[in-house]
Amino acid sequence: MKLGWFAFLVAVGGAICVALPGPGMFGAVWLGIFATAAGILGFRRTDDPGPARLAAAAGLTLGVVVFALGTTRYILTL
Repeated sequence: MKLGWFAFLVAVGGAICVALPGPGMFGAVWLGIFATAAGILGFRRTDDPGPARLAAAAGLTLGVVVFALGTTRYILTL
């Protein structure tokens, strides 16, 4: 599996964690950080085909959004 697709799947998992009640916000924050880092690394790999790099960019974008939403949920619960 290419790193870009893996970043996208991790970001989708983080988006699911954001929607879960309870401690899902903690998983969303960490998955958002991991998806962002994997998306950056996956997009910089120039030997991967175009769809894998596009999935890495989508994982990066969704990872940042998931991180922001998870952090917002955490701050609002304090």
